[in-house]
Amino acid sequence: RERHDEAVAAAAALHERTVARNDRFLAAFSLSLIMLATVLTGDVRRGVELGTRALEICEPLGDYFTVGTNTVNLAWALGVAGRVDEGRRLVEPVLRTVSSAGPDVDVVGIGSTVGRLELWGGDVDGAIATLDRSSRFGEPPHENWITVRTFPVLSDALRRAGRADDARAVA
Repeated sequence: RERHDEAVAAAAALHERTVARNDRFLAAFSLSLIMLATVLTGDVRRGVELGTRALEICEPLGDYFTVGTNTVNLAWALGVAGRVDEGRRLVEPVLRTVSSAGPDVDVVGIGSTVGRLELWGGDVDGAIATLDRSSRFGEPPHENWITVRTFPVLSDALRRAGRADDARAVA
C-alpha cells in the first residue's frame, strides 16, 4: 500500500519545525523526502523544485553526507524529468569527491543514482559497472538497503545488455 500522503505530512511537519530552528540538516532531508514522494506520485516538475530548494538549504553546511545525498536525490529527480545530462553534471563533482575521499565518506544512493543516470543516458555498460560496484556496498548484500535498492536497476541494465540469465540471478 502506498502511503505517500502520510509520509509527506510527517516530513512537512518536521520541515516546519526544523526551519524554525534553522536546522539545515533536517530541513534539507525533510524537504528531500517530500521531493521523493512528489516525484513518485507524478509531479516531477514540483519534485525538481523541492529538490533544488533542499540542496540550497543544506549547501552552507558543506559536508559530504548532507550535501552529497541531497545532490544525489536532486540528480535522480532531474533524470526522472528527462534531464539526464543535467543530473549527471550535477552529481559528477560529488562522485569525484567521494571516489577520492576513502571508505568513511557516505553519500546515500550515489551508486544507484549514477547507475540510473548512465542507463537512462544510454551507457548500459557504464551503468552495469557502476551498479555492480554499488551492489557490493554492504555484506551480506541482501541485508543492506543501499545494495538492495540497486538490484532492480542492475537487473534492468543486464537485461538491456542481452544478459537475461545474469539479470534473473540479480533479481
